[in-house]
Amino acid sequence: MRISFKFSLKAKLTALISCLVLLVVMVTSTLYVSALIRHTLDDVHLRAWDVARRVYDQARYVLNQAQFPASLNPENPDDLRRFARDTLNADRRLLDFIQSEGAFSESLEYVTITDSSGAVIVHNVQDRVGHQWTPDPDFQVLARAGLYRQLRTIYGPPRVYEVVYHLKYGPEPMDVRVGVSTALLGRVRPEIQAAFRGTLIAVLLSTLTAGLVSLLVLRPLETISLNVDRLARGELPGPVPVSRSDEWGILSSKLNLLGERIRGEKAAFIALKENLDQLLANLADGLMFFDQQDRLVLATPAVGRFLNKPSEEMLRQTPAEIFAPEDSLNSILRNAFAARKAVNAQTVEGSSQSKTAQVAVSVLFVEEQGSPVASLVTLRDAETRAQLENQIDTAAKLAAIGKLTAGVAHEVRNPLNAMVLQLEVLKAKLGDQGKAVMPHLEILGSEVRRLD
Repeated sequence: MRISFKFSLKAKLTALISCLVLLVVMVTSTLYVSALIRHTLDDVHLRAWDVARRVYDQARYVLNQAQFPASLNPENPDDLRRFARDTLNADRRLLDFIQSEGAFSESLEYVTITDSSGAVIVHNVQDRVGHQWTPDPDFQVLARAGLYRQLRTIYGPPRVYEVVYHLKYGPEPMDVRVGVSTALLGRVRPEIQAAFRGTLIAVLLSTLTAGLVSLLVLRPLETISLNVDRLARGELPGPVPVSRSDEWGILSSKLNLLGERIRGEKAAFIALKENLDQLLANLADGLMFFDQQDRLVLATPAVGRFLNKPSEEMLRQTPAEIFAPEDSLNSILRNAFAARKAVNAQTVEGSSQSKTAQVAVSVLFVEEQGSPVASLVTLRDAETRAQLENQIDTAAKLAAIGKLTAGVAHEVRNPLNAMVLQLEVLKAKLGDQGKAVMPHLEILGSEVRRLD
């Protein structure tokens, strides 16, 4: 089952403004949060990089000042690593700096120097010296990560990332490693939450503002729509007072003009209908007019005399329902509609319960480009000579009705064309400022063209 939802222009306008504000606020908040996290990461990285640089400078100075013992081979990597470990651990200034940074810094988890084999040479925790080191992820991985991953890191469990500064003693490479904990990044949580709260508040305020603006802007349109509905139902006896001089006032004036013309045409139509009803009531022939779906839309009172049933009961029925009895008259009419074949004044026996013994039947099918448009059934009393005279008189009357109907159609089409022109003028005057009401103007134009 397919379910369709229809929203009013007010709801669409409110939703559009709210979505635009949401998009702008979300983009702004995202940029702000991203910049805030990036700035915090840069501060932490700069602090760790500065510590690594100072450790590197001190370690390099100590190693350059130390004398390599003659008992050790400078070409032996093991001797180089042993000498570097002993020399660096003997420098109190370096050890004090590493231990103080590891103990008192909020953002640094550890400070260490490792050799090429991954063994710890110097560490802020003395017990770790000599153990094999397991590297943590590079801090640049977090710095280059997307916003979503950074937020998961901030709100997730603390992790440690490394800032590595490469050091080389002779042919022996070493690394200064500074561990940075993500626990420090938690200080940006209040600002992130404040940004999201601001986004929510902005969206709520924009929705309320959009609803108020759409209510104020579209209120005249609701009044005009109500008056148009009343005009269509014939409940608006006179013009609607116009109290505005803007585009809404112009539209109201045009609708008043349209209402005056419709009221005039309605009076003419009522008079025409009365004349037509009087004319059809006096016809001796039975006329049955079927629409495009082969449903009876018009039947003169004389039809009841031929088919022995009231014409009012047959309205909106199909030929199979109307011509159901099994006799010659109903059989010919039923077969004609089934085969879509015209019948020209064929005389048949009347219905068994009809007062007319001989009936002249004519069936005419009107088509346009191969598609059915309408059907006309004519039933005449074939026994009386007076019926022929009535037939000629009826033809003349029908011709007059046709001319009159064509004149009415022409007179109705003129104001409709004027309405289309006025709507186009209104669209041109509104320009870009009328985008909000343009769908309603399109609906008015399409409905007027449909009437035309």
